Amino acid sequence: MTGMWKSLPVALVPTEPTDAGGGPFYWLGSAMSKLIVEELGADALANTLKHDELEFLRTFLRARRKAPKAPQYFTSEFVAAVSRLKA
Repeated sequence: MTGMWKSLPVALVPTEPTDAGGGPFYWLGSAMSKLIVEELGADALANTLKHDELEFLRTFLRARRKAPKAPQYFTSEFVAAVSRLKA
C-alpha cells in the first residue's frame, strides 16, 4: 500500500471500480446503501438522511449483522470502535 491508503485507520482498500464520478469511496457508500435497503428496507436508508454519517454507519452495521455473508468492508477493530461512540 502506498500514499493515502497507508494512512487510513481502517483496513479498507477499494476493490470496486471508482469511475462513478463521486470520488474514490463512492462505490463504498453505494454498496453500503444497497445492503441497508436489502436487509432493512428503503425506509431505513431514507431515515439515515435525517441524521449524520455515524447513523448511516450504524445502520449499515446493523444490516451487515443480518447478512453474515455480505462483504466485510471494515475491520473488527473499527466496528468495535464505532459501537463505543456516543451519538
